[in-house]
Amino acid sequence: MLSRFLYIAKDGSMEIRGNPKALYSTMVNIRSQIIYQAGNAIHRALIIGIRYSVCRRQFSTQPGTKVERKLLDYQSHMFKLGPILADAYVMKATGKEIL
Repeated sequence: MLSRFLYIAKDGSMEIRGNPKALYSTMVNIRSQIIYQAGNAIHRALIIGIRYSVCRRQFSTQPGTKVERKLLDYQSHMFKLGPILADAYVMKATGKEIL
């Protein structure tokens, strides 16, 4: 299937078929698409997680009240989601700039 781009002989010698600039350009485009789409996938997953943590209430830790705190109010939850959200934005911006 890839023999139209490269030919490898039985003795191990390799011959490039086609324009190397076109092959390199295609490779760079695909890699930049991978970066951008990975950022999109992480972003979509985080949207689900953050929306859930805004709605979900757990553990009545406020003294004198039975109101439970939202998951997003916990510092540990923000420490888990915050850096991943920043990474997703960086990946999307980098992929967009490369494209």
